[in-house]
Parts: sequence; C-alpha cells; structure tokens
Amino acid sequence: MGAFVHGGWKVGTIYTVNVHPEARGRGLGKRLLATIERRLAREGCLRVVLQVHVDNRAAIALYEGAGYERLRLLRNYYQVYDPPHAYLYGKPIPE
Repeated sequence: MGAFVHGGWKVGTIYTVNVHPEARGRGLGKRLLATIERRLAREGCLRVVLQVHVDNRAAIALYEGAGYERLRLLRNYYQVYDPPHAYLYGKPIPE
C-alpha cells in the first residue's frame, strides 16, 4: 500500500493497494483502505483519490464497495498497458 498527502489541497492519493492472491477474499483490501483513510484523515485530508486500470475488475469492485465514486476516465494514463486508460476514483474522508 502506498499513499501521498498533498497538504495544501487536503487530498490524499492512494498509489497502490496489493493483496497477495492467496490472501484475497478475506476482507484485507477493505481493511487496508480503511487504515489508509484513517491515516489520511489524521494528516488533515478531506478527500482521497486513486487511479485504477479500466480492466481491473477486482480492484474496481473493491473501491466501489468501499464507497469510492468513479469521477472520470483518464485516457492514455498508462504507458505500459493496453488499453492505456484508467479511471479516477474519489471519496470524501469524514473529519
């Protein structure tokens, strides 16, 4: 899991959430998201955003199940994937 906080904007960006394939389906992804959201809230963030490949159905289901909203399509976001597109997701963080 990796995240970055931009204090001036009060927005945290999640860069990666990885759960080993043998450990999937146990709620670890949701717990990781909840943990990083709490940490971002402690840092003063009011919102969290992330990007996900358009074909990553498992991650999309995880994020939508955790209350993230698809904000827009990011065309040609990736340089190494085909298709190269991602979705931008976001979620407010309660104070």
